[in-house]
Amino acid sequence: MTRFVVTRVASMIVVVLALALVMFVLQRVTPVDPVRAKLGSNASKAAVAAERHRLGYDKPLFVQYVDYLDDLVHGNLQDSLRTRRPVVDDIGDYLPATAELALYGLVFALAMGTVLGIASAARFRGSGVLRVVMVGGASAPVFLLALLGLVLFYRNLGWLPATGRTSIASAPTGPTGFLTIDGVLHGRLDVTWDAF
Repeated sequence: MTRFVVTRVASMIVVVLALALVMFVLQRVTPVDPVRAKLGSNASKAAVAAERHRLGYDKPLFVQYVDYLDDLVHGNLQDSLRTRRPVVDDIGDYLPATAELALYGLVFALAMGTVLGIASAARFRGSGVLRVVMVGGASAPVFLLALLGLVLFYRNLGWLPATGRTSIASAPTGPTGFLTIDGVLHGRLDVTWDAF
């Protein structure tokens, strides 16, 4: 049993290091220069060189990789090029929305899967078509289903917002970060319903 656990932990470490290497290589081979993206295209060569030195991009690739792993271990994920804030702060701000979406998506998928599975197994007239639709839906790429969902539920039906978590401008922001729970805690059932 101990050998099995040690083997699994060692395998996990190798996979994590391989994934970190892949991410490091992908960041280095992209055509976008992160220093130019951070400072802007009008930055002077001296400013670019100073920032490149500060970030350690002037070191050999192996040293950069070791520094990258050290930063990952210590939770330093650098700054986002889009928001100009630490990535850890962005993750902390957006994690509740992601968790809420994943939770309700899971509940919805379990409910619909159960209903459709029972309907398909009942062998009523048209259950064959239902099975074909379910297999087709499970085989479709997720990004395509998301785009079709935006067209159907936002554009055609007007049931959901195209972006953001809610269509209510004055939604409460805390204490949990889950709009469905925060709406109830603040006595704003309109926010809870809209977020759901």
